[in-house]
Order: sequence, then C-alpha cells, then structure tokens
Amino acid sequence: MLSMLNTNHVTMYLVAAKTLHRQLGRGRFLVVDDGTLTDAQKARIRHHLPLVDIVPIRSIDRAGLPKGGTWERLALIAELTEHSYVVQMDADTLALRDIPEVARQIQTNASFTINGDPDSAIEPVAVSSLRMANDPSTHVQTLAERALTQIGLDAGARYVRGCSGFAGFARGSDVGPRVRDFSARMEQALGAKWTEWGSEQVGSNFVVANAPGAIVLSAPRYLNYPGGQVPPDTSFLHFIGPSRFSNGTYRRSAGLAIEALLRSEADGTSLRRVAA
Repeated sequence: MLSMLNTNHVTMYLVAAKTLHRQLGRGRFLVVDDGTLTDAQKARIRHHLPLVDIVPIRSIDRAGLPKGGTWERLALIAELTEHSYVVQMDADTLALRDIPEVARQIQTNASFTINGDPDSAIEPVAVSSLRMANDPSTHVQTLAERALTQIGLDAGARYVRGCSGFAGFARGSDVGPRVRDFSARMEQALGAKWTEWGSEQVGSNFVVANAPGAIVLSAPRYLNYPGGQVPPDTSFLHFIGPSRFSNGTYRRSAGLAIEALLRSEADGTSLRRVAA
C-alpha cells in the first residue's frame, strides 16, 4: 500500500492507511516522503504502522518519466510491480466498510481504479478520445485524452477515466514499459504541457485499463466525493481536492472510522493516538 505524503497530511494518512488495512487484513505500507516530512512525523508513522518503509522522493529513479506531479510515485509502482501487487492510496481516502471487490482483485492479481466520473468504464481509446472532442478545457488530462488516437497506440489499446487517488496495479503487469512508452508518445504530442499536474493520472489510467482483468470501482459504493450527502451504501470515499472540507463531511466520516478502529480487537488501543 503505497502513498506519497506531505507534512500537512500525516494524521489523515494514518486514518486512511489503518482503515484500508482493517478492511483488507493484509499488506505492508510504503510512504514516499515528498521532502517535507519531519523526523518526528516519520517516527509517528513508524509507531502506528510497524510494517512501513519510508523512502525519500529523491531516491526514486524516474527513468525517463516526467518530474513532479506524483510521477515519482508511478515510477516506483512500476518498479515494485515486478515482484508485488501495489495499491496506490491517497491520504484523503477512507475505507468505511467491506470492500470485497478490492480484495478480490488483489487475490486474483488483477488491477483496478476508482471511478473518475460516475459513468467511467474501460473502453477503446477511440471512444475516450471522442468523448473529449468538444471539451474546451485546456487541462492536461483533457488534452491528453483527446490525443489518445493521435499518438500511434496499438489498435486494441484501452483507456479509463479513473482516478489515481485509489488504484491497484497487478504484479507482473508490465507497468514500467507500458507507462514509459505511453509517456514518451504523449510528450511528443503535447510537449511541455505533458509535464503539468494531472498527467500522471492519465498514465495511471492507461496502465490500469490495459491490464488483464482490470475493473472500475463504481459509485456510489466507491465514491470520489463531490460534496453533499454521502450515500448510505458507500464503502470507500476519496475526497477530491477541497471537497474534504465541505460541510464537515470528512471530519465526521473520519471520526466514525476512528471509532470503528478503536473497536477493532486487531488494531488495539494504540489507535487512539490517531485522533490526537
């Protein structure tokens, strides 16, 4: 379970990590320090998560991938999937209830991504490209998706408008070769635009979509929280950007998650420190 972490998100990360581990009942943690974590914060993480490794972002070999914008995270995933299944988990996520779809994908060594749009689906790149044809946005994700049919991909290539905030990458799924080839093609098509924030998510989406047996975790059970009420059947929440501060929903949801952790015999009373 891999996360890139900033000094401002340590408490959120601990809740996210513990709720996910509680639901899956397995896995080690790997934290990519973006350069801002203090020694005290690293010690706190190690106290709460005994099975954790913390690596500095500068130690990651991007091997031709863009710099910044969480690309180092995907570069490390590419390395790790040579021998391990990897779940990418953002700090602003909460596993509230059972997530059997995720457990099944891990058990069968198949990839997944949480939905980026309510109707997200794994589809031919031509379909994804056409969907963006009349979108006036100049955001890198929109431009890249529009260019999917212009970069010489294989005829059977697929894409999904997922979200890299929560995604699973199967062991042996050729993440490295696939994403490096894809990134090089996109850089040639978009130039410097491809280095902007958001391009890594496009790369993640492409890799997952072309992995055998991959699925999209659909709403409302798996929700990229847009604001408003959380549906009662939601099991997993990802709070997009500032939405975590909307209407106190994150605070309430995290509080309930911490209470559930405290009741869990497996996690023990040391979890009380998460809320401190």
